[in-house]
Amino acid sequence: MVGKVVTYILVCFSGSLTLATVLLMWPELVNGMVVGQQIWFQWLSMIFVGSVAFMWFFNKNKVDLIFTLPDFLVLLMGALVLYSYNWELTPAYSRFVFTLQLIPFWFSLRLAFVFNPKLRYLFILGLIVSGLLEAIWGFRQLYGFTYSNHHLFRLTGSFYNPGPYSGYLAVILPLALDLALKYRNYSRIWPIGIKNLLFWLSAVTIVVVITILPAGMSRSAWIAAGISCAWIAWIRLSGKEMFLDLWKKYRRYRMLAVFSVMLLLISGGVGVYMLKKDSANGRLLMWKVATMSISDNPVIGTGLGGFAAPYASAQEAYFASGEATDSEKLVAGTPDYLFNEYIQLILEQGLAGFLCFALLIAYCLHRGSRNKQTAACGGLISLCVFAFSSYPLQLPSFCIALTILLTICLIPQEFQVQKTVAYKRVFLQNISFSRLLALIMCVASFSIFWLQKDMYSSYKEWSNIKMLHRVKAYEQAAKAYEKLYPSLGYEPAFLFEYAQCLSNQKEYLLSNLYLEKATRLKVDPMIYNVMAKNYQAMGNYKEAERWLWKSVHLLPERIYPYYLLTKLYADPGYNKLDKAREMAQIVLTKEPKVHSQAIQEMRNEVRNFVDLKK
Repeated sequence: MVGKVVTYILVCFSGSLTLATVLLMWPELVNGMVVGQQIWFQWLSMIFVGSVAFMWFFNKNKVDLIFTLPDFLVLLMGALVLYSYNWELTPAYSRFVFTLQLIPFWFSLRLAFVFNPKLRYLFILGLIVSGLLEAIWGFRQLYGFTYSNHHLFRLTGSFYNPGPYSGYLAVILPLALDLALKYRNYSRIWPIGIKNLLFWLSAVTIVVVITILPAGMSRSAWIAAGISCAWIAWIRLSGKEMFLDLWKKYRRYRMLAVFSVMLLLISGGVGVYMLKKDSANGRLLMWKVATMSISDNPVIGTGLGGFAAPYASAQEAYFASGEATDSEKLVAGTPDYLFNEYIQLILEQGLAGFLCFALLIAYCLHRGSRNKQTAACGGLISLCVFAFSSYPLQLPSFCIALTILLTICLIPQEFQVQKTVAYKRVFLQNISFSRLLALIMCVASFSIFWLQKDMYSSYKEWSNIKMLHRVKAYEQAAKAYEKLYPSLGYEPAFLFEYAQCLSNQKEYLLSNLYLEKATRLKVDPMIYNVMAKNYQAMGNYKEAERWLWKSVHLLPERIYPYYLLTKLYADPGYNKLDKAREMAQIVLTKEPKVHSQAIQEMRNEVRNFVDLKK
């Protein structure tokens, strides 16, 4: 009895701490809001997997896990990730290790819910509480009680900007709505009971989330919340029956009702589009360019984190072709994510990975609907809708929530559990597949954890080195970067900083070696610009010109590469004054997206050059 209580406490404690991942920030680490959460999850996942294994080994349970289609799809997706990953370049290595750790976490959740299906309430309540705390956090930021994580936005929660923050609240909202509707008959305040507390917790969460959600200005989150909450209300309030009754009762007004709904949807869509027109056009351009680069590796993709190089090449080719419109040039950017998880999944994991993921989502939604796991289905619908125009699966908190919601969808109803027990007693009397699986997951989780055991110390040391870089102590910083390179050579920002230190020490060849690697990991014209300046310093003017034109074609509306081309063509070693004047004219006349002091200084310098050469 004591052993059973201890194992339950371990599972609940480690599960609760895992749910708290979204609330954690690690300011001592570079990119601590993402990397810190990934590292935290590695530790907690290993403890959770071990706790579930203890639960199965030290408690008697006649129910065994049945290996289903989603389990097979999860393993297949893991195999595809391992097969397509670029082991030489190791892009997005921290996300790669985190993704692998989700596999033992998935199977441990499955085992925990098979052992005791009521554990799902712990995770649903934990997600709701995390959403409530995030919403309160947002209110504190709006009213100046705590700082924001981005200097341009007042509202970010524990995220870096309002987009994913609003998306997370949109995922939590249908969970709270389902619980509130389920226990709506327990809305009395006294006498208080468990069901009353559940109702009021959900009701308060709904009010707070709905109040703060509009301030995030995330259209994707609004749409996701609206669709998922409408589905929850449809199920919980017998929407089908009500609709059919109204449809029969008011036959004369059917066409008017259909026309009104269509008009409302169209006007709402236009209004949402016009709210942030440039942002919407920028995303459309990203998707257009991304689809151009899919044909290079349509089956298995470029591998996890490998979208940068093909995307940059496709965008350069598109703008160089002259087919792009002026509005497309104006909204062009250099994305870290594609703002559409499905397109990014096809690009990185190919059609094979996308089909596996789509089948997993569809099957779990179908099973969740049949198993009456309404809350999990609502949260899953919201996350999937949000993923159409944002990047939730690039962030640890969303991946954890997705895994939990998918596994909850597979929990059968009570009568189905009894049928499972009877089936297992007949065919697997002497074999415990679940215990064997729990042991395998323990070994797998520890092995995956070992791949990143030094990650925390590496990122913390990088944070210290950045101070040397900021104060321009390039020689000391370069030596420190060199020592840390084996651990963080997959981070494009690390490579860029290291290369800048080397460039300032006139080690141009070595600097360009690291910068060229960075071009395969990140879409960024500044990498091209620094490479061009290095080549110019070495006297290799042709290569410098080539990289600067790549920078121009990547972002045609940027003035800085034209300024560098002016200086390159005016260099006495190259001496192409006609081209220099042409580039100088572009610098002086081109309208910048954002006016700044730096642009004014570049124009003054170029203007002086033109005056001197007359």
